[in-house]
Amino acid sequence: MLNHAWWVKAYEVLVSGVGATWRKVATGTFPNDRTEYVVPVAPVTARHVALRALSEHGGQNRFAAVAELDVVRAR
Repeated sequence: MLNHAWWVKAYEVLVSGVGATWRKVATGTFPNDRTEYVVPVAPVTARHVALRALSEHGGQNRFAAVAELDVVRAR
């Protein structure tokens, strides 16, 4: 098994209209595997989206990485 200590564990999703004031719209934790995840968020109007890593799977909480982050418009 590979050591993926740098993968995001706990996270917050934040949105902003102009990039100055941010609002939290989701929180959660990702398991330590390669599965693609969808984080459901209630429809919101925003121009900016941020993923804040609160911890990583290694337990040292020194850094974390995300390979891809896609935002999908509500249908």
